[in-house]
Amino acid sequence: MVRFRHLLLALLVHGALFGLLAAGASCSRLPQKPVVIEAVLLDPSRQQVAEEKRRDEQRERERLQRLEQEEQRRQEEERQRQERQRQAEEQERQRQEEEHKRVADERRQAELAAQRKLEQERKQKEKEAALRKEKREEEDARRKVEEERKQKEREEAERKRKEEEFQRELDEQRRREMQEEDMRQQVAQEEQAMAAERERRLAGERDVRKAEWVAAITDKIRRNWLRPHGSAETFECTVEVEQLPGGQIVRSRMIRSCGSPLLDDSVLKAVGKSDPLPTVPDPAIFDRRLIIIFTPKAQ
Repeated sequence: MVRFRHLLLALLVHGALFGLLAAGASCSRLPQKPVVIEAVLLDPSRQQVAEEKRRDEQRERERLQRLEQEEQRRQEEERQRQERQRQAEEQERQRQEEEHKRVADERRQAELAAQRKLEQERKQKEKEAALRKEKREEEDARRKVEEERKQKEREEAERKRKEEEFQRELDEQRRREMQEEDMRQQVAQEEQAMAAERERRLAGERDVRKAEWVAAITDKIRRNWLRPHGSAETFECTVEVEQLPGGQIVRSRMIRSCGSPLLDDSVLKAVGKSDPLPTVPDPAIFDRRLIIIFTPKAQ
């Protein structure tokens, strides 16, 4: 506010000086007149209001800054509280894990001790049983020797009988398998012959249907063909036509010329006019690329 007042006073002084200079310059031509200098004084009450407003704005900024600092402090305290809580939870989780591990180790040690005890008891029982068995074997040794000899003789006789019976059954099984194999081979040969015959018959039928379909396509192209003036009466050319299953032509090209570019162009135009081509009567004979032998008249 002080700076603004100084600036205003400087402007007033400069204005007065400019007025004096202008009046001095005109003294030689005009009669001298009194110079009136107008000055504007600042209203002290307006200055006070402006000063109060500036102080209010400063206080508001300071209040907002204190609020912002208080919010930052509160957020920092909340973050520290959450961090302390997280650390406490982490310590509690680790303590529980260690406790669970300790309990599991104790349970495992107890189980191992129980297993070792059971194993010792089992070994002791086995040892005692082995001693009892050894005593019984010693007592029964002489009696069992004769029984084992007789048992071996009976087993040897039974083994020989089973081997002879097994050999007879094996020979019979081999004979039956050879007969069955012969019958399977005979049936397979008959089935192969029948399948080959069916395939030849179907192939012949497909060839006939495909030839009729290609002939229908050729006839449509021939109907759309216009003979160029002065062209040959008879000629033959070969065109490759690529089509979709619905008969739409994808592209066509001349494989073997008709004898002149004029005839080649007329035949290719006839192919284009024939789009779509007659649809295939049987999807089994469809061929995406067809070779059309074109002649002016049907052969």
